[in-house]
Amino acid sequence: VSSGKAAGMTPTGKYTVEQKEPEHRSNRYGNFVDDQGRVVRSGVSVQIDAAPSGTRFEMVPMKWFLRLNESLGIYAGPLPGYPASHGGIRLPVEIAAMLYDKVKAGTPVEIVP
Repeated sequence: VSSGKAAGMTPTGKYTVEQKEPEHRSNRYGNFVDDQGRVVRSGVSVQIDAAPSGTRFEMVPMKWFLRLNESLGIYAGPLPGYPASHGGIRLPVEIAAMLYDKVKAGTPVEIVP
């Protein structure tokens, strides 16, 4: 997995799956892209970063998303080998898809250090 980096550590605790969304997109994190769809700046937060002139915000995909609360989820995403998310839990696509198929809303989840 890839969990939250130091600036956005994944919170430990007990949760339940609140929502399942197979093709979720983050409304907070993504990239600034130009009119041709080329990434001008990646890994941005719309809460912090200002869009360079002539760009638009493109939400990052979070396939097989399992929402645990308003700002925490489990989903398929890049696994660079170190904590890199903004708090969420990234899984390999195959595992995220399997988990998505097996759990229901209300399934308990415990995140431990």
